[in-house]
Amino acid sequence: MCLVSILSASICPAASFTATLLETDNDGIRTGRFYLRDDQYRIDVVEDGRQLNILVDRQSGQTRVLVPSEKVYIQSDNQDVVSLMNNPFEAHAFVADNYKAESFGEESIGSLVCEKRVYSTQGKKVMIAWVSTILGFPVKLENPSNNGIVELTDIEGISVDLSRFRVPVDYQKVDQMPIPLPVWAGDIKDAPVLKPPFEKRLAAGQMLRVEPVVDYDIHLVFQNPTSRMSNYLSVAFKDSRPLRRTSGYNLSANSSGTLSTHKESPSQADVIIVRANSGDIIVRADLAEAPEGIVLKKNRQKANTGRQFPIDHKKPTRFSVTDVPDDGVEASGELILFTTITTDLGGGTIVYDKKEFHREPLNLKDGAVKIWQFEAEHQIGTIDVRVSTGALDLRLEQPEIAGVRPPSWPISPVETYLATSAGQAAQGAVSGKTLAAQKMGPGRMVLVLDASGSMWGRIRGQPKISIARRVLSDLIDRLPGDMKVGLTVYGHRRKGDCRDIETVVPVGTLAATTLKHQIDAVIPKGKTPLSAAVQRAAQELRYTEERAIVVLISDGLETCDMDPCELAGELATDGVDITVHVIGLQIKKEDQGYLECLAEKTGGLFLTADNSKTLGDALSRIVAKVQGP
Repeated sequence: MCLVSILSASICPAASFTATLLETDNDGIRTGRFYLRDDQYRIDVVEDGRQLNILVDRQSGQTRVLVPSEKVYIQSDNQDVVSLMNNPFEAHAFVADNYKAESFGEESIGSLVCEKRVYSTQGKKVMIAWVSTILGFPVKLENPSNNGIVELTDIEGISVDLSRFRVPVDYQKVDQMPIPLPVWAGDIKDAPVLKPPFEKRLAAGQMLRVEPVVDYDIHLVFQNPTSRMSNYLSVAFKDSRPLRRTSGYNLSANSSGTLSTHKESPSQADVIIVRANSGDIIVRADLAEAPEGIVLKKNRQKANTGRQFPIDHKKPTRFSVTDVPDDGVEASGELILFTTITTDLGGGTIVYDKKEFHREPLNLKDGAVKIWQFEAEHQIGTIDVRVSTGALDLRLEQPEIAGVRPPSWPISPVETYLATSAGQAAQGAVSGKTLAAQKMGPGRMVLVLDASGSMWGRIRGQPKISIARRVLSDLIDRLPGDMKVGLTVYGHRRKGDCRDIETVVPVGTLAATTLKHQIDAVIPKGKTPLSAAVQRAAQELRYTEERAIVVLISDGLETCDMDPCELAGELATDGVDITVHVIGLQIKKEDQGYLECLAEKTGGLFLTADNSKTLGDALSRIVAKVQGP
């Protein structure tokens, strides 16, 4: 082994050395320790207030992340998305294998002579590396997208003991990294316990506890009563551990209110913690009915308004309308039921349409109630209620789990439609147009691109982001010239930030070259706030009478505490004709439900692209929908 001091700047190849690790980004400077011996290296860092030891073995291709305070570790492949997102040295190895490198000669980093290499794609710099000519290892890495820099300093050529690269025998392997306890966890026991409904003002550092209630959700509305920014959190705990990360949310000065809903039951959580992290907040808590085993939606509609309920057509449904007697006006309106027509084209490609099944007038007074109950075989996917006079309270119930009948449901409904199969239901339908036939003209479209870190994963050797770029490029080429198109991207600028959503190209006249250039420049990095991204796209499209289309390309599940299926229901009643088409890239069958629901409930297509054939089918189906009949 070659053992020399850094003063001589002569460390032999495949050396054993230690160094100080410096990581600089927009959040400041963090330090750690780095150890290397042959094909193994170790990084010791502090993250979220706790020590982590990251052990990388390039010969076995495995990374292990140890949490000494918990005596646990997780294991993953070096080329796994999580490793690439969190380890800049493995990210460099991946980039070096997959991107074009240009040498800019030699530069000195400290006392080491390095070759400067710039990696790029589509004319955009992806990474800059300074690789020591003696060590054969990068001692400085720069990420041009966020100006983040990682550098090894104080390099010392010493023999690193192999024990540093071993997992202690008393450590347990776990599937997920345990969520760290916040520094204020010890104060929870002294926080007051309040029962909804209540309203409470909290100063910075103060907290309160709310215990979950059987058959009820807890609605929390947060306000900032001051002229300065404040920050708050609400998080459920079970067995003295948080069920999610305890990051906070900002409230702008004099904000009117932000809603957070906790659906945890007493068996799922022991307590919900509400805390003012900085500034003052006012929290108002109310109970919202949530019967056991039931997904419940309630709404009051007044005269000259309407509500459309997208529902899971694979489950039975109980729906009621009740006259609101307080106004003294007889309620009148109309009820329209739509069946969901499902076509499986094979290869994971599924097409959803809806067809009118039944229509009837509504006339109720003096608090009268009318109830319908449908079995799953009827495949009712949408209920549309329009109120002409008076007011109606609407109530929709479905079981949480398909095939499990809620205990509160009566065996015999007040009123039901007796078609014995989905086929008979369709044959007995009132004449009506399919969704596609109702949508005419080119309209407006927002393309939503998933740029979360998992998009570096591969399908048959190709990065998913490359496939997504090709999908969108081909789609853009086939759109009608008078289509107005915009582009929204998420997860491309910052790691771990659910607010990382950007309208890259506002909705406007189709500019194919601009759109393609912006798509090619996207570098995946962060989380998957897909629901919030679709929501933002819908907001861009809402103030128009033209039909609105959102095309989402994603490879995974929502990771930012929103439910795509619930969002679909909100979009359906948002005052604009919005259709969401979803192309899923190599999504497991068991993970497709939420994205299927997002497409289905808005009348869109859910398509998977696992190979070139299904990719072509996906494009053809979406273009056919966009162009209309």
